This record gives sequence, C-alpha cells and structure tokens, in this order.
Amino acid sequence: CRPSADAHMPKKWRHVSEVQAEFAEKRAAGKLLPFGAPGRVPRVYIDGCFDMMHSGHMNAVRQAKLLAEEVGGTLVVGVHTAVDIEAAKGPPVMRDDERLGLTAAVRWVDELVFATPYSATLPFLDSIDIDLCVHGGDMAIGADGKDAYGEAKEAGRIKIVKRTEGVSTTDLVGRLLLLTREHHAPGLSKPLRLVD
Repeated sequence: CRPSADAHMPKKWRHVSEVQAEFAEKRAAGKLLPFGAPGRVPRVYIDGCFDMMHSGHMNAVRQAKLLAEEVGGTLVVGVHTAVDIEAAKGPPVMRDDERLGLTAAVRWVDELVFATPYSATLPFLDSIDIDLCVHGGDMAIGADGKDAYGEAKEAGRIKIVKRTEGVSTTDLVGRLLLLTREHHAPGLSKPLRLVD
C-alpha cells in the first residue's frame, strides 16, 4: 500500500482557542464520549518548545505516536509560544512560525495545536479533550516554579517516555556559542541512543 501524497504534506495547525471552542461546543451538545467509554478514540498529547528541533524531539514525538497507536488513538502535538517559553525558561532561538513549520513536518503528528500553555494542567487537558499526556523523563518547571506536568501526574494521566541520550537544545546552543573545531573531535561527544 503506497501512502497518499497527503501523507508527506506538513500538518495544518490550529490555534488552541479554536480547538477549545470546538470541544466546548461538542461537550455542550453532548457529542463527546467520556474517557474510557466504548467507541471513544483516545487523544494522546505531547507538547514542547521544539526549539532547534533535533532527533531528541523527534524521538519523543515518535514514542508518543507509538503510545497513541497502542490505544487506537490520535496524537495531538502542542507547540508553545515564544512568550510562554521565555516566561518559563528563557527566550527560544527560533520564532514561533519556524518552530511550527518544523513540527508540522514531523510524520508522526496527527493534529497540531499552537499556543498551548507551558504547564499541562488538568483543566487545559480537558479543554482539548485529552485522555493521556506524554512527556520525557526530564523535569519541566513552569513559570510558577512548579512541575509543569504535576497535575497530570497526580491524576495518573501521564506516561513518561525515555529521553534521547546525547542530544539537547542547550548542548546545541552551547556548541554554537563556542564555535570551535574541538567539539567535532572523536570521543568528545556522546553517541545518540534512541530508545522506545
């Protein structure tokens, strides 16, 4: 079976307010099946800054897609705004449209949502009808100084996936700032290790 031409096209994205309005309307009309109900298609969510997108970001999205497939669900990928990123961890290198463009091209994305909050609170997850949230094993701290996924963890609505060892945006930015030839020397950098 050959994939359609659409399978290779970047995903269209929607603003979070559009997605929230859609689900509020469906909820009010009684057209949403509750979590776990027979016939419900689970919605699995992963979000990120996706700044200077690299293999670690791709691997996290891939692992989230595998989890979505295991439950017969859809993978929803959220991308934060530069304003939210700066409040939580400092300014991103790439502009919003650049980070969205890269994320839209990732093959495992089923639905792309822009301007998602940095902290995945339960009210937010419910507002876009998310069953399960996915995040890497690192701790993400929101602008308020709290675990950005704390509520999802307490509610049992998160699955932690392994980070890709040997790659990070912080490391890439550091290497760019150094602009040395030594970082290319064999044995000085750790090899990437993709994990499921």
